[in-house]
Amino acid sequence: MRYWKPELIFAEFMGPPGQFVDQFGGIPWGLPEDKWPTCSGCEAPMSLLAQFAHHSDRLDLGKDGRVLYVFICGDDCETWDPECGANKVLILDDAEMKPGRTPLPPDLTPDHLLPECRITCWTAKDDGLSEELAPWFVSPDMDPSHSGLSEEDRVKPEYCTRLGSVPTWIQHIETPDGFRFAGQIVYCLEIHDPIHAKISCREVNGKTTCEIHTGRTHPLYIYPATDEKGKWFLEFADFGDCGMGYLFVDPDPVRPDGRFLWQCY
Repeated sequence: MRYWKPELIFAEFMGPPGQFVDQFGGIPWGLPEDKWPTCSGCEAPMSLLAQFAHHSDRLDLGKDGRVLYVFICGDDCETWDPECGANKVLILDDAEMKPGRTPLPPDLTPDHLLPECRITCWTAKDDGLSEELAPWFVSPDMDPSHSGLSEEDRVKPEYCTRLGSVPTWIQHIETPDGFRFAGQIVYCLEIHDPIHAKISCREVNGKTTCEIHTGRTHPLYIYPATDEKGKWFLEFADFGDCGMGYLFVDPDPVRPDGRFLWQCY
């Protein structure tokens, strides 16, 4: 099955984009102020987790010009649950969008924003899994750990941040009813060398830990990738213990919708 991996740059020190771009974290582009979601638990404005544009192959939102936003509460609410109101997926038509970046709600400070990482390109790949085997990974009634799938097929979907193919569940299958799998987000994002970033590093128990100072109250933490020079892993989102977030969409032509949930070890 085909899937798409993002190439990411750390954008905290870059100027605002001149148009909508696919990105993780930061400030949404084009979202009307009155559509910024609040958490039903703590009633605080949520933080942008990601925004993506419709793409007929990579992310089908049912209509050209549509965009998708994923928001998540930054407080200690039940953000893992797709129905509890602590996260929100919005899909808008282009006619609903406003030009430029959305002003922050009064109660949302830059410290509450997730670090902004822009997607410079998507790399198309194929994991070799056949379409006929996809239900074993997405249907709650068909668990790959108790099926006739070969071990080779079970491990074909790549455990990474991506759009497409099937989910790599950490726990059990949790596909929301009426939705199709769209993509997944690892709690740590792989980014290129952070340009213009002030980085300080130290060794802790033989492991290099680095901090990026952006003017926030607390620094951001990154770790050099061991397999590729010039790449880093950025601690991006709190999905529990080394968790993974899962995105689902219903690309209805008239009333599109989405769901988000996460699992951890």
